[in-house]
Amino acid sequence: MANEYTIKIAAVCTGREHITLQLYRDAAPVKKIQITKTEALDADVDLSDAMIVLCRQAIKSAGATTPAQMKAAIEGMVITL
Repeated sequence: MANEYTIKIAAVCTGREHITLQLYRDAAPVKKIQITKTEALDADVDLSDAMIVLCRQAIKSAGATTPAQMKAAIEGMVITL
């Protein structure tokens, strides 16, 4: 079963440089991270790093322990950007 991930802006500092993002998995809060406006607009993103993190999370969420379970967890992922 695929999980749905949602990112929402939780807060923006008064100087508007720091942005706090809330990550939700299936509507449940998972983690908050803080980025800067500069990072959000100017930083180069390495998609391979992002894919590793997303695949790892899918495997953990599925409780996959065998190669076949891991394959099923990753192949079932749906990521909408």
